Amino acid sequence: MRFIFFILISLISINTFALSTKVEFAGYKFLSKTKVGGTFKDVAASYDKNSKDLESVLKSIDVKINTKSLETNNDGRNKNILTTLFGLKGEKYISAKTKLVNLKNEYIVMTMSIEKIQKEVIFQYTKVKNKIIFSTSIDLVAFGLGEQFGNFVK
Repeated sequence: MRFIFFILISLISINTFALSTKVEFAGYKFLSKTKVGGTFKDVAASYDKNSKDLESVLKSIDVKINTKSLETNNDGRNKNILTTLFGLKGEKYISAKTKLVNLKNEYIVMTMSIEKIQKEVIFQYTKVKNKIIFSTSIDLVAFGLGEQFGNFVK
């Protein structure tokens, strides 16, 4: 049983390095089940505004996601996720900060913190028009959320 969390973060206007984020997710209780999609409405992202090139921008990205801003377009599902998965250890945010940039292979490594557990997570990125779209999959059990996950699937 795994709740896999896919995250998409968009960087808009890479030519001017203006940062705008949208975080979407797709979660699965079981790999054979239909995905549950959603977004987080409260996302703060920053970067070094003195950056002169893409690599410098990517190296300085810092993201903070308010887990209470989760939205799946289903109030019951929102409540279930928020009362069983997030915030139970007193942590209100998911945070991520860039640790490594690989321009050749188009990925970054971010140090992510979920419920006070830190892990390095690889985000692949693709350039689409004037955006850079980052994506990754996160097994929440690897972040110490096994007990919460068990409560979630009940």
